[in-house]
Amino acid sequence: MTKIWRKLRWVLGWLRRRTGVYSWRICFGEKDLREPIPEVHSPLDLEVVVASPDCLRKIEARLDGEDKQDFQDGMESGDICYVAKSNGEIAGYSWVNLQTIEMAFGTIVQYPPDAVYLHTSLVFPEARGKKVFQYLSWKIYLDLENRGYRYACNLTFADNAPSLAARRNLNVKFKTLRFLKLPWMKLMVFGRPRFVLTRKNRD
Repeated sequence: MTKIWRKLRWVLGWLRRRTGVYSWRICFGEKDLREPIPEVHSPLDLEVVVASPDCLRKIEARLDGEDKQDFQDGMESGDICYVAKSNGEIAGYSWVNLQTIEMAFGTIVQYPPDAVYLHTSLVFPEARGKKVFQYLSWKIYLDLENRGYRYACNLTFADNAPSLAARRNLNVKFKTLRFLKLPWMKLMVFGRPRFVLTRKNRD
């Protein structure tokens, strides 16, 4: 039965792509930076810094396909790239956007000046399984708090269990949203974020 269901899901997905219909289940995560940020330890000796132009060039040279395109989008948008280094070598990176949450098909929410959006994180293969992503996220939250931001949010695919678990360990709260894109129509979001990013729920 499982094989039949997987095959059916593949066929339905193929039909959606052919007709221009796309749908996702994505978890909207929000971290209140005023709350305690649990400390993270990695077996690697890591240093987290904002990427220099040289770092950006080195990372871009290692990427290809969608990873490279997403990275270039971050550079073109003027976002901030944080990198985790181990013995001077880049172990992973994560982007921070200071204006809005966006997907390929459009803007999801415009947020206030004291909130930021974390996106497009990647840990290189040789550093995986060593809590690089968790450590990087922890250091980013600390730096954002020191910069005066109160909230940080992110989007994670609902089936990305490791990423969800890593952020939950940092006291990130999640709400599952559904996204639907039909041909010639704007992106539709069902179950919009109703945490602090919704103005009526702000302090």
